[in-house]
Amino acid sequence: MKRLEAFKRFNAKYLKLTRHYSSYDELVANPPEADLYIAGSDQIWRINLNNGKDPAFYLQFGGKQTKRISYAASFGLPYLTDGMDYLVKTFLSGLDAISVRESSGIEILERIGLNGTLVVDPVFLLSKEEWVSLLGVKEPIISEPYLLVYDLKVYSFSPVASSCKSPFFRNRKSDDHIHHHLNHLYFLMFTHAKLHFHSTFSLAP
Repeated sequence: MKRLEAFKRFNAKYLKLTRHYSSYDELVANPPEADLYIAGSDQIWRINLNNGKDPAFYLQFGGKQTKRISYAASFGLPYLTDGMDYLVKTFLSGLDAISVRESSGIEILERIGLNGTLVVDPVFLLSKEEWVSLLGVKEPIISEPYLLVYDLKVYSFSPVASSCKSPFFRNRKSDDHIHHHLNHLYFLMFTHAKLHFHSTFSLAP
């Protein structure tokens, strides 16, 4: 709950948002007014999840005059599941330019006859100094040598911690501490990238 509230406060302070959309039909009926739509996120086109089959995440709405591109999008898998090639190609053919964050994404595009550009994950668009400034950290969080791992599953450090010799990773309190700061960093990475755009629309999962 606290993490959700942190997202809400950040969004209200820094992001210029359109109205909230809860379905693709709502987007089609009343699309956001913009010169350019940008799709991009980790696993946004993962075909075995609902968003990977939803035309909203391929920007299939709005007028013909609006440009559509992706930046550092991801398929989340190294291949498309059987029978999905035609669907994905049809949706992506509506984009004016496609960029993805993984070489496997380029291979998927080539297999379905589309061109794409490989770009860096948005986290690498900022320098170390910019990240430190955003985090507001003046002193190193940890003074001793350590290994930092980010995983998709919340509190999934335990298997890693149990295999490490460092007492830092065997201490659960420290494990929670590092996960808190890491989640905060990832949150800043995701939201700060949006600040470069004039507006963004909100779509419920």
